[in-house]
Amino acid sequence: MAGRRILFSAQKNEGPFLLEWIAFHKVVGFSDIVIYSNDCSDGSDDLLDRLAAAGEIHHHRQTVPPGASPQLNAAELFLASGFAKSGDWVMWLDTDEYLCVHAGAGRVDDLIAALPEADAIGVAWRVFGSAGVTDWPGEQISETFVRASRRQWPPNTQVKTLFRFDRRIRRMHLHRPVFARRVPADRIAFFGSDGQRVPDDFIHHMMPRMYPRHRLARSNRIHALAQVNHYAVRTPDLFARKRARGRGLGSAVDPGVRHTDDFFAAYDRGEEADEAILKYVGSKKAEVQRLLRLLDGA
Repeated sequence: MAGRRILFSAQKNEGPFLLEWIAFHKVVGFSDIVIYSNDCSDGSDDLLDRLAAAGEIHHHRQTVPPGASPQLNAAELFLASGFAKSGDWVMWLDTDEYLCVHAGAGRVDDLIAALPEADAIGVAWRVFGSAGVTDWPGEQISETFVRASRRQWPPNTQVKTLFRFDRRIRRMHLHRPVFARRVPADRIAFFGSDGQRVPDDFIHHMMPRMYPRHRLARSNRIHALAQVNHYAVRTPDLFARKRARGRGLGSAVDPGVRHTDDFFAAYDRGEEADEAILKYVGSKKAEVQRLLRLLDGA
C-alpha cells in the first residue's frame, strides 16, 4: 500500500511514558512518529532530541503563542510543515492512547486493508482504569492494566481517526481531521471501527456541542476492527502529575481544567477484562530494549 503511516502527537512532561509509547507504535506499524513538545521541565524534550538524532522519530520543539492551545498549535505547525504528503495515512494519538488493531495480524496496514475504500477510519476508545494500582509500575502495556470499561460505556463511542491525507484536509483536531466544507459528506468515505460507514452528519460536526453526532453509535461491535486503549487516569500518582502539567487542549487564557477528582472517579473503570493488547507485549519489550541500547550507545 502506498504512502507512509504517520503517528502525530504533542506532549509536555511525558517522560516516563515516551519510550514505551514510541516502541509500541513502531511495533504496530507506524513508519514515522512526529512529536511536538513544549515547555518541558522533565527532560523529555532532550530524550526526544536524542531519538530524533538517531533517526527513530521526528521531534520539534514549539513555542506556543500566548493564549493558544499547545496541541492545536502543534497540529497547525505539522500541517504547515508539509511533512504529510498526499496518500500518507495519519493518526493523532496522545501518549495515554495506544492503537490496538484486531484485524489481520494486528498492524496499521491490516486495519487499512480491512476497509480498502476508506478515506478515514474512526477508531473507538476503550477506557482503562487503574486496576487498583496506586503507584505506576513503570510500564503501561502489561498484564497489570487489563481492567476496562464495559464496551458500551458512552465515552467509548469517542474516536481517534486514522485518515488518508489529501488536499481535502483543512486542519486536524484531536479526534478527527477537519475536511473542507466544500466537500460533500457523501463524497468522504468515513468508516468506524465497527466496519460501518458513519452517517453523513458525523463527518462535518465537531465536538463538543454536537454530541452524539461526533461519536459512533453504541454497539457490541464498536471495536470489531480496532480500538484505542485510553489509559485516561493510569494510577493516582501519575494522575496527580497529569493534573499539575495542565491540559494540552487548553490555553493560558482558558486552561480547560479537566483532571479533577471527579474525573478520576468517573474514568477509573474496571468492569471487564480486556487482554487484547497483550499480543504486542513481547515485541514491545524487545523494541524498548533496542531503543535503550541505542540511547546507551549514543
